[in-house]
Amino acid sequence: MKRLIPFIACLITYAHAQVQTFDLTYTLRVQDEAPSSTDDKQPVSFKNLNHAVLTLEKRLKALKAKKPKVKAKGSDRILVTVNQLSDDEIQELRSTLTKPAKLELKLVHPDTRKLAPKVAADPDNEIVPGYELKVLRDTDDDGNITSENILVKKRVALDGSYIIEAEELEGRHEGQIKIELNAQGADLMFKTTDQMQHGSDRLAILLDGTLLSAPTVQSTLSKKFLISGIGSVKEAKTLAAALLHPLKNPLIIEEEKRTPSHLITDPSKKAAP
Repeated sequence: MKRLIPFIACLITYAHAQVQTFDLTYTLRVQDEAPSSTDDKQPVSFKNLNHAVLTLEKRLKALKAKKPKVKAKGSDRILVTVNQLSDDEIQELRSTLTKPAKLELKLVHPDTRKLAPKVAADPDNEIVPGYELKVLRDTDDDGNITSENILVKKRVALDGSYIIEAEELEGRHEGQIKIELNAQGADLMFKTTDQMQHGSDRLAILLDGTLLSAPTVQSTLSKKFLISGIGSVKEAKTLAAALLHPLKNPLIIEEEKRTPSHLITDPSKKAAP
């Protein structure tokens, strides 16, 4: 019996903690998009509604969600149900359901270091026609937040419609996504980067209007490239699924209902001894 006591104590110490999971039901509204020439909103078409439903189905499948159900409700609503989600997974799900994931690659002005501060000081004047000011936010080696004003061309050189593969990277490459383009996209990327001054010209990578990175192009690119500045592996995984299946119309969450499902064993956490 004495020999069993340390063994039992060891089992208690290393037992895995149980985590509460929830079944989620979301009501989403497909937002209208205003035409560029007028402020009037256009009704959501059946085609746009159906596209949003199919896109969410593909995103949830890519994330291997448990028993997902997606269906249209009325003319501009979508009901989504997913089972057995932890609190962390719920945050990931919200991003999956609402992120448009509009990827754009644009040229950076060759004299951005000289001109960007002037534009930032006088934003109401179009000092450099055809370009707009973007702010690149990053973190240095000491953990301090940095920012850089960058002049980015308004015209898009390449967008996310050519993506055929998006995969999050782990380990020392955490926070990056490997992108693969189709033949047409690869041709566009080749023509764009082949004309650039390698070693000095930069290519801006924007997601939903936010500047993620602006790397210096070292050589002519084609079919594959990397996107950095994402964050954690989990964020990169969510974004990779969204990039493969971008939304044409933005979605907003109108209602969230959660019902406790059951306790699951989380092997990453240990119960208190």
